[in-house]
Amino acid sequence: MKEHKCVHLSPQCVSPNLWLDSIKIEDVYLFDELGTIEAAWQLQLDKFGPFLVDIDCNGNNYFEKIDKVVEKNLSKVYKSLDIPEDFEYTKLY
Repeated sequence: MKEHKCVHLSPQCVSPNLWLDSIKIEDVYLFDELGTIEAAWQLQLDKFGPFLVDIDCNGNNYFEKIDKVVEKNLSKVYKSLDIPEDFEYTKLY
């Protein structure tokens, strides 16, 4: 993000179906290094959003910051909910 001065956005609470009239595909670029199922899409957007900037052009990552706050407070939450500190999540995959 720093190198190209760009941002990464995450959609916020909006059904993608509401965006259909807001998106026009300008071009699709296929790059061998991205693999056979990856492509870069150039889109023309109109009245599109809302979005959260989750990685800004300085490389700050919103979700990494949230993860640190959660990790810092996890033991307090476990204690308040009477969850053992050695609790392990069940993996579904």
